[in-house]
Amino acid sequence: MEKDPLKSYTSFLDRIVKFITDGDKLKTFIIEKKRKLFYISLLLIILSTSFGVWRRGECLNCKPLTQEEAIFYKQNPAEIAKLAESKLFGPYTSLEKYLTDLILPISINLVGYILVISILYIVFTVIKRVLLRYKVNSNTTINLDKLFKKDD
Repeated sequence: MEKDPLKSYTSFLDRIVKFITDGDKLKTFIIEKKRKLFYISLLLIILSTSFGVWRRGECLNCKPLTQEEAIFYKQNPAEIAKLAESKLFGPYTSLEKYLTDLILPISINLVGYILVISILYIVFTVIKRVLLRYKVNSNTTINLDKLFKKDD
């Protein structure tokens, strides 16, 4: 007797949903593993950026712009699209060139990620402290029907 793959998959999804909706389990999991989760997310960002740069490849017919060309493209922004279309990209021929091209995208992605995480942490901490200051219990709900009840 074989197991039904659809039923086992849906039971797996049900276990994930139950884990996520159980606030205490999820909260303790995040608190205990926050450093590992952060490092795994950094690793995923580095791997995806590295793969994207590798897929793009290196520019085969690129050369630095002269001063006159830079002034021309600043005055005619529509010509920049034509310049970009004229560039040919192919697989990287050297590891040094790949690593050099990888530095800027990884730096931007990691700094942006850390900035977003920092902003979220600050917002979460401020909200948590405001709730504690006014002694609002985050586990209770407010019955809004009493507030908006019309007295006709």
